[in-house]
Amino acid sequence: MDYFSIDTVIDSEESVHFPTEFLNSQTPSGMPPHKISLKVGVPIILLRNLNSPRLCNGTRLRVTSLTKNVIEAEILTGCAKGEKIFLPKIPLYPNDFPVKFRRV
Repeated sequence: MDYFSIDTVIDSEESVHFPTEFLNSQTPSGMPPHKISLKVGVPIILLRNLNSPRLCNGTRLRVTSLTKNVIEAEILTGCAKGEKIFLPKIPLYPNDFPVKFRRV
């Protein structure tokens, strides 16, 4: 399944200078790309601290189900090994980009 980000400029006046297509083509440091392709059964690594100590940067997961807005996975490492979790879309804000925008 392919997941596409929704990129929006925070200041609506600047959206004229930074159209959505331009934002989609950018991958600022620490941000995921505009398109991510996943399959059930593949291992993934969490790149954000979501719920220490269960879900922290570097936690390995296995995808068990994919829906439009949620990824269901099983934790493969750490103290919560074997536990099922749900990962929703999370808004991210890059710090090193000339315009403030949000990627969901």
